[in-house]
Amino acid sequence: MSQPKNLYFLKLQDFHLPLAELESLSFFGFEISPEQRFVLSDKEVDISDSAFFDWGGKILVKADSYEQYLEAMAEAQITVCDARIETPSAGNHPKVQKDVLFEVLEHIEGSFDLSHPKERYAICRDHHSWYFVKIFSEKSNRMFEHSKKPATFSSALNATSARVAVNILKNAGSDFLDCGCGSGSITLEACHSGLNVTAIDRSTQAVSMTETNLKHFNYTAELYNKELKDWNKKHDSAVIDFPYGFSCTRDEEEELQSLSLLFPLVYQSVFFSSTDLCPQMEAIGYQIIKHKVMKYPNVTRHIIHAVAGRK
Repeated sequence: MSQPKNLYFLKLQDFHLPLAELESLSFFGFEISPEQRFVLSDKEVDISDSAFFDWGGKILVKADSYEQYLEAMAEAQITVCDARIETPSAGNHPKVQKDVLFEVLEHIEGSFDLSHPKERYAICRDHHSWYFVKIFSEKSNRMFEHSKKPATFSSALNATSARVAVNILKNAGSDFLDCGCGSGSITLEACHSGLNVTAIDRSTQAVSMTETNLKHFNYTAELYNKELKDWNKKHDSAVIDFPYGFSCTRDEEEELQSLSLLFPLVYQSVFFSSTDLCPQMEAIGYQIIKHKVMKYPNVTRHIIHAVAGRK
């Protein structure tokens, strides 16, 4: 059996695990395990839009022991150009000590630039193997910038959740609907990902705030001050972040109506809610793909990814 060609490195806090599982599933077709901080895959995935994966790289050297690793590094005859070599660690994975870096450097030729590298490499390990990796894709800082958007509500969906929702739906198609856009958390992430974004909200204040944030980040999207009941355009995918009952009143009857109204308009959807809506969704005709639960100190969020009624 051939060894995977690529390694992907992620960092996350434990309470974010349900979101990271969903993102891993969208990128690689499987969920990470709770302690997993490396993903090994033959797929070459661009993780620049990732919420949790820091980078992905090609495995140049792999060995099961440190002694074999140094021998393999010598045999590989690696030459670098203006490179930085990193020693990342996360979770319960063993740390790579600095003396390892110096020993590995003895087997590498070329030039180095720690401040402005043209190439990035990583020495990393898990409980079974050592790896030397050339990084080909890294996470952008745009999600962090979005979290500092100038106009926002206290109840706005956080940028991490918004990013994962968009990543889940990117393969459904390019025509994306942010339904009840609020201050535009989801809209910003969808625009950054290159989707054709439409955002609607019945609140003129919300539409104005989303417009402000789009201009701030130099994005474009179609904005409409409309309710879902007055919307009939079809889209490939959509997200609804239902109110949780704190700063915005929760209306269960309206949630059910929104689920029914959206069903014929989209192919796939992601819903954020304070309760499990799967039974109501299945009664409408949705096919549930994944259902995850995020538990915060004061609120529980259900994240439901489903196939809707648009063919």
